[in-house]
Amino acid sequence: MRSKYLHYIGISVIIAMLIMAVYFYPIMPERIAIHFNAHGLPDRFVGKLWGIFLIPLISMILYIVFILIPHIDPLGNNIKEFRYYYDMFVSLLMLFLFYMELTVILFNFGIKLNILRFISVPVGLIYVYLGVLLLKSKRNWFVGIRTPWTLSSDEVWLKTNRLAGKFFIVDGVLVMLSFITGRFSEIFMIWIPLVFILFIVVYSYFLWKNIRNGETA
Repeated sequence: MRSKYLHYIGISVIIAMLIMAVYFYPIMPERIAIHFNAHGLPDRFVGKLWGIFLIPLISMILYIVFILIPHIDPLGNNIKEFRYYYDMFVSLLMLFLFYMELTVILFNFGIKLNILRFISVPVGLIYVYLGVLLLKSKRNWFVGIRTPWTLSSDEVWLKTNRLAGKFFIVDGVLVMLSFITGRFSEIFMIWIPLVFILFIVVYSYFLWKNIRNGETA
């Protein structure tokens, strides 16, 4: 599938999201739950207008930003080398946000959902494809594990993002498996990735330091 068709998917999903929001707006409650705690219970509410249109608005802003990134990145030519995977990620992200909008509407419409289980599969899929994107990425300023050390060396970028890519693929599978067990989804969705990100930043520094020392030895 060529990249331009992926753009059509992203735009179509945003339009569908807006149509869905407009359709359901008149029949939704005045207060909309938009955030849920670790037990899947709502813990943040907003007015109906924001509750229904917030995700479509975020989707449009993100889509515009993602479209601009390859054109404003000083290393934009590197993005061209993995542009298909980049555009595919953008399309999948728009589909994920559509799913989240649908989840918000269904829950506030009165349909009882186990939110953590309901979103574990799509979150897992996003993590898996994020891993693929990291594996394919080249050094740039916007997409990937960007630290001062990865941005200063193609070799550090390659090794750091390859390790991160493998992690997110494995973690994404574990997130999806948590749907089956009904347990541990929060751990695999949030806490383990946060710990890994801290690790990978430190890893990139020591990798850069070892490579530099090898070059100057």
